[in-house]
Amino acid sequence: MKIGVNITHAEALAAYTAAGHAFPTIPAGKNTIWHHFTTVDGLPAVILNQRGMTPEATDNEQEVNGCLLAIALEAPTPEAGQQALEGWVQDMLEL
Repeated sequence: MKIGVNITHAEALAAYTAAGHAFPTIPAGKNTIWHHFTTVDGLPAVILNQRGMTPEATDNEQEVNGCLLAIALEAPTPEAGQQALEGWVQDMLEL
């Protein structure tokens, strides 16, 4: 299954809030949080919010603060899409 990713903070947050969710706040003592949801187009998605990296003018292909959005494309079922996204997040974060 393909995973589409949008790394633009404003666009990721716009998709999340359009689906009826508030900004994904990070609990005290943590630097990352992710929430599964369904986009307004009915696609399984996950938003990931990270903080704690040193701010830079450009990302220099390094981790940066803010939100990104991942969407399961062509998922056979919503559950399969969410499962694929959870695996993607865990692999990306090396959990």
